[in-house]
Amino acid sequence: MITIATATAGDADSISALSVEAQSLHAEALPQMFKPTPDATQPVDRILEILAEPDNRIFLASVDTDPAGYLYCQVIRREESWATYERNQVYIHQMAVHSRHREKGVGTALVNAAAELASELGIGRLGLDVYAFNSEAISFYKNRGFQIVRHVMWLET
Repeated sequence: MITIATATAGDADSISALSVEAQSLHAEALPQMFKPTPDATQPVDRILEILAEPDNRIFLASVDTDPAGYLYCQVIRREESWATYERNQVYIHQMAVHSRHREKGVGTALVNAAAELASELGIGRLGLDVYAFNSEAISFYKNRGFQIVRHVMWLET
């Protein structure tokens, strides 16, 4: 059984441990950008900072009592400008599901929790970035209705 809860400070160690695989994947694919953390976990103090911000939310998924994944998102409100309409969204900064819990609905449950938050706030959009190397994540999000709306390109000089 998958349960989703809003994370608290007491969940910071679990979230840190769950970040290991995702951080390693990113550091391996883009070592010029992502560093492996000294103990291969996201620092607990950073997680506590994220949780302290009122526009941030971390959802923690558990399978039975085993922490299985997390999703860190932020409510972002952009006022209308001369060039754009109002652009409010719940922006997904990070999502990680431990490999032993993939293909079991954990990621979908986490995205659904973010979508429910958006709905509760009257926001009609979820946003996120995904790196081009991460074909598994791209496929996951596309299969849940996300659309590519821009490409970011780099030239290393």
